[in-house]
Amino acid sequence: MKVVMVRSNSIDPDVRLEKEAPILFDNSHDILQSGWDRFGDCPSHEQKNGNSIRRIQCKAPPEYFVRDNYCAMDWCNRTHFEALKN
Repeated sequence: MKVVMVRSNSIDPDVRLEKEAPILFDNSHDILQSGWDRFGDCPSHEQKNGNSIRRIQCKAPPEYFVRDNYCAMDWCNRTHFEALKN
């Protein structure tokens, strides 16, 4: 089964995903982790411990509320597209 784990951070690090993903992977699940890289300092695509990590890079520091909300909508749309095309 394909599992998509969506986070509103850059997944670098994310303790919850670091604990849950290996258990799912060990049980033969295909895992896509999708995160929002708000500062653009992480790679957009990465493989880590057998998991695919995709980061939407939309620079929007938390103090910019309007831009933050626009990027959040864009990030959600891209995440759903990534999950469906694979």
